[in-house]
Amino acid sequence: GGHAKSTPQTKITTVMLRATILFIGPRGALNASPGQGLATIGITLFAVWLAGAIAVLVLHATRHFAFCARLHREGTVIGTVGRARILAADVEGPLSFSVLRHFIVVPRSFVKDYSADERDLVLAHESAHLMRGDLIANWVSLFVLAAHWWNPVAWLAMRAFREDQEFAVDASVLAARTPNALPLYAQVLAKAAGVGGLPACNLNSQSNLKGRLMILRQNHGRPAKSCLVVLRSPCSEPPHLQSLHRAHPGWELASRLCPSA
Repeated sequence: GGHAKSTPQTKITTVMLRATILFIGPRGALNASPGQGLATIGITLFAVWLAGAIAVLVLHATRHFAFCARLHREGTVIGTVGRARILAADVEGPLSFSVLRHFIVVPRSFVKDYSADERDLVLAHESAHLMRGDLIANWVSLFVLAAHWWNPVAWLAMRAFREDQEFAVDASVLAARTPNALPLYAQVLAKAAGVGGLPACNLNSQSNLKGRLMILRQNHGRPAKSCLVVLRSPCSEPPHLQSLHRAHPGWELASRLCPSA
């Protein structure tokens, strides 16, 4: 008889793949609606911002209050000017601090290293900060900085704000004096170069000495040149100023502005 044709059978194998998706987030977030997802992201970003703001405030406040506590603990009251007490302590340069009870802090060698006229200019400078309310403004600016801690422009603005404070006080002090006080005032700026603790107001931050000398020269014309000549004269510099002359860019600026001195 006839042979039946065999039909080839095709075997189909179905391969099942199982994928495991890892997700890190709140329980049920994958099943949440788009609106709930955005809310979760907003809460997360707010938590990061708040943590950064608190960190900035705590860091600066801790450093400032520790700095002030040391001055209170180690400083010696040597006098008063207006409502402010004058403390002699181990600081690099004169500064003022405290919103409620005003203090002006000077180096322990203040009487020895500064002449009577220089001391008068120093106290006038720090008193101007207190009368202008700069210490309160510094605290307000610190809160603003904390709110914008993520923005690099805010940090640059903070520095510019502090420098503008010093420029304004420089102008206020010199406006109440004759032009002859300018050379001496510039010498005081260089001599008092130091670093305070935010939000204290120090007579001269080392970072902006160069800029303040340039402002004095621009705003007060030719007399400022004579003040820079005084600054770079090695015969009139005590040893600690000679080292500053060699190391600080502000002194180099004086040399460049007065090449004939």
